[in-house]
Amino acid sequence: MVRIIDHLETKRVDRLVCLGDLVVHGPAPNRVVDWFRQRPEVTVVKGNHDIGATIAEDQLDRLHFFSPDSRANTEAARRALSDENKAYLTALPLEVHENEVCFTHAARGNPFALLRQPETIARGFDSLNGSILIAGHTHRTRVHHWPATRPLWCTDHPTESGTWVHELVPGDRYIINVGCTAQLKYDPFPPVCAVYEPGNRRLEFHELPDLRR
Repeated sequence: MVRIIDHLETKRVDRLVCLGDLVVHGPAPNRVVDWFRQRPEVTVVKGNHDIGATIAEDQLDRLHFFSPDSRANTEAARRALSDENKAYLTALPLEVHENEVCFTHAARGNPFALLRQPETIARGFDSLNGSILIAGHTHRTRVHHWPATRPLWCTDHPTESGTWVHELVPGDRYIINVGCTAQLKYDPFPPVCAVYEPGNRRLEFHELPDLRR
């Protein structure tokens, strides 16, 4: 967390937006949630793991867990979290709208959806109120671009570069998967954060140092 904030401060960002999953895979869930609770100026949306760590015990089996480790880590986070931090996570919104941008964890209305299947992407574009959706969840940095005059296409993270830029075209629609600032033990993708400049519609991605080293 500290390394991410330090990096963003060098970019002189005006504010921070966290796309969810504050807890579950890290070793200190209360410390992370405490950090956000003490900084109400940071915009936070609810992730699927935040739901899993706070949902009623008898509702857990309704959730989709991507692996046995995910289920085990969720149950460990549930036991560790304080009542105050559970209340904070429960109250987080699923999405936040600012002008033309919707910030959410995954698909609108579904923080468990994987933004990579064509039908999910198509439904995502259909649900857009503005022109840009910015999400995380899958850990893969990807820009889905639907120009006004051409078919949908997407751009993945260029692995040869630690920093790369997308200039968003006015009038076109985008579903942008920023990636993930954390990194799981077997995660094949690098940790990434992004800086968005709405005035000139410029999105700059930054690959962070490998957290496993």
